[in-house]
Amino acid sequence: MLTNPKLTANRLLGALDEADRMAISPFLTREAMVSGHLFYDPGDTIQQLYFVESGVISLMTLLREGDAVECGMVGREGLLGAGPALAGLPVYTRAICQVSGSTLKIGVDDFLGLVNTRPAFRRALIQYLEGLANQAQQSVACRAWHRAEARFCRWLVAACDQAGRDEIDLTQEFLAQMLAVQRTTVSQIAGEMQALGLIQQKRGRIAILDRPGVEARACECLDASRARWNDVWPLPRS
Repeated sequence: MLTNPKLTANRLLGALDEADRMAISPFLTREAMVSGHLFYDPGDTIQQLYFVESGVISLMTLLREGDAVECGMVGREGLLGAGPALAGLPVYTRAICQVSGSTLKIGVDDFLGLVNTRPAFRRALIQYLEGLANQAQQSVACRAWHRAEARFCRWLVAACDQAGRDEIDLTQEFLAQMLAVQRTTVSQIAGEMQALGLIQQKRGRIAILDRPGVEARACECLDASRARWNDVWPLPRS
């Protein structure tokens, strides 16, 4: 059993009552995740699932020519691997860590056993999967209509929110892939924002220096995504 049975860093687990969290905790193992770690590739069979406590896992759709585009993000709102595990289907997208953090790992048999015996956990999973689908729907509209700088700012702020810090490991190559733009486009945007004092670039790292300024340049999808996740996991009333 974990030494911290409250498990509230992950919003899905935090939405459960203490009895359900205590029932789940013996099956969880806390693990660090590092940028670039590959969790799944298309066609894989789910063996382990991961509740994210901090950091970002990107879901990537792989194209025939070898290109990859981000179609979703798994952060502290939920769980990596729930859809394929519940459906009993092979993995469809690549899952790779983009921002370092920590996860709580659970085996697929233990996960399915809890789904079948803990109704509140099952309901929470359905809520989460709806939120994840909504995120993917929002990202389609975002990529079609919003300019690259606004999407850059939205992705950077969202990633920092998930990491719980305003400086993250992130290369321009990775970010260009996430945004489906050329690396030169990302380099130009980042250079202009650094000149304005909004961000600072280091070797493989980006830090937000002026969060209100960066958020003001982000597209509406940042607020829309935050609002939807707060619908899925309402904040406690004061």
